[in-house]
Amino acid sequence: MLGFAEGLVLKEGDSHIVEFASLPYAGPSPHSDAAYLGVTLAPSASNDTRVLRLELFPESLTNTPFTSIIQLRPSSTGQLSVTAVWLSGSDSLWPERRGFARITMVSREVEIVGLTVKHIHNGSLYSRFIPVPEIPPRLSIFKVSGEFLQVSWPATAPGYKLQYETNPISPSWHYVTNAVINEGENFSVMIQNNSAHSSFRLYKE
Repeated sequence: MLGFAEGLVLKEGDSHIVEFASLPYAGPSPHSDAAYLGVTLAPSASNDTRVLRLELFPESLTNTPFTSIIQLRPSSTGQLSVTAVWLSGSDSLWPERRGFARITMVSREVEIVGLTVKHIHNGSLYSRFIPVPEIPPRLSIFKVSGEFLQVSWPATAPGYKLQYETNPISPSWHYVTNAVINEGENFSVMIQNNSAHSSFRLYKE
């Protein structure tokens, strides 16, 4: 998830994936059933044509994504929003309304300041705006003994929760339920050192 000042800069060939939780109900809609992925771009001094590939993965990255190639010219005076729309006639395509969005820079570069994911079904709109994601803080992992690991991260990054997965080939992330200890400069968790904990990550909903 790239480094930001005001936005997320994607250069040619870069790809960025965002995971999002279930889309909340946002009200009625008169439009036909459809899935939307919108990208808000920061102003740019150059207005040459850029090309983005937008992909929306319902539920899992292993599912076939909705995909669109978009040509655009950023504005020099204000933010620009571009949206890909995919018509969908069945709610079974996206039962939980959560998943992943992937943005790939095909040519040139852009600065992204946010994403919007929407789903319209049976006259109802579900929508979530995702601001430019933060870089998750770096995890530190120490073996305290043969039985336990201490996993820690900076206390200056509140709101994150620790997750683990057991199979790196087909990851399924679970929340660590052990107590989080505030040590002043760091948060830390003591976890049993066994094969059930293959990898760790920090996640903010």
